[in-house]
Amino acid sequence: MEHSLSFRKEAKKLNVSESMLAMADLMSVGYKDIDAYKICFPENATYPDKQQKSIMENMLASAKFRKLLDVRKTRVKESAIPVELDEVSLIDDDEVAKEILRSAMSAPIGSKERAELLIRYSDIRQRNAVDDSDNDGTNAIQFFFPIKCNQCPLLKALNDLRKEYNEPEVQAVEMDGLIRKAVEEAYPDAAEAYEKLHGRTHKEDIQISPTY
Repeated sequence: MEHSLSFRKEAKKLNVSESMLAMADLMSVGYKDIDAYKICFPENATYPDKQQKSIMENMLASAKFRKLLDVRKTRVKESAIPVELDEVSLIDDDEVAKEILRSAMSAPIGSKERAELLIRYSDIRQRNAVDDSDNDGTNAIQFFFPIKCNQCPLLKALNDLRKEYNEPEVQAVEMDGLIRKAVEEAYPDAAEAYEKLHGRTHKEDIQISPTY
């Protein structure tokens, strides 16, 4: 195993072999002795297991290695920065949802990872919506009814923009198709994620024809 120049210099300074120093470093960060030994002494892999175990145990029992291991453990401990809980800035669900959505958008389109992340994002958003409704200070039950497409602010905003470019207005009956197409293009795997989350397709859930 080829080590860096600085690592070789450190091993020379401590008067130990590079392999022994590497093994001590691995063990100081939590590796089991047998795993660290096999990583740092691959040249001994051809020896019988019993012989390898004897070599490892003799090295572990040596005063030189025990002292080296104590030094490396102390080094790791001193380099760690203690953090008090009061100093930790906790993030809320909205920030978590943003991070999940960012990860989902960077995942390959159509991948299982992307679909699962979108489901997690949807779960958090739904939970937040429930929490917000529970904390509104009232016991009233709110009902939401769909507005007519010709009253939709999105349609008005779209047509205002089209007027600036001297383009014909979009009729209310066209809005459903335009929105559906935009969503499909922006989130090509949304339908798959919806079905996985709810156990049924979006078309099965939406059976009411829009009123214009």
